[in-house]
Amino acid sequence: MTPAPPASDLPAAVWRCLRDLVDHTDQAARLVARGRQVYQRDEMLQLAAESLFVRMGEIAARAARAAPAVQDQHPDLALRRLIDVRNVVSHGYAIIDSAQLWFILENDLPPVADAAARLLEQAPHGD
Repeated sequence: MTPAPPASDLPAAVWRCLRDLVDHTDQAARLVARGRQVYQRDEMLQLAAESLFVRMGEIAARAARAAPAVQDQHPDLALRRLIDVRNVVSHGYAIIDSAQLWFILENDLPPVADAAARLLEQAPHGD
């Protein structure tokens, strides 16, 4: 595996996507803070989670289009996974498993948020 180039080489569009991703993962964390039982009983929270996944998947797709190698260079961002979840939520709405979405919200998104935040710390001034 080729080492990742310096994060400062990322295009401005990727920096915007990373900021958006952090914003949306923060929103997801606030949803998770309400608790699993509340989420399971509240259809609107489940729909909010689905909306967040659609948005995060779109953000991931934009980042991948702006810098195709970013997926391989920064696997901790889980861009491909976010895109895949977005596709299931958007196109396979009849098979959405709210428990699986909760698992991703609670367990898989915090490391993605941390990875995006760490990269943003390396953003060139002005991006």
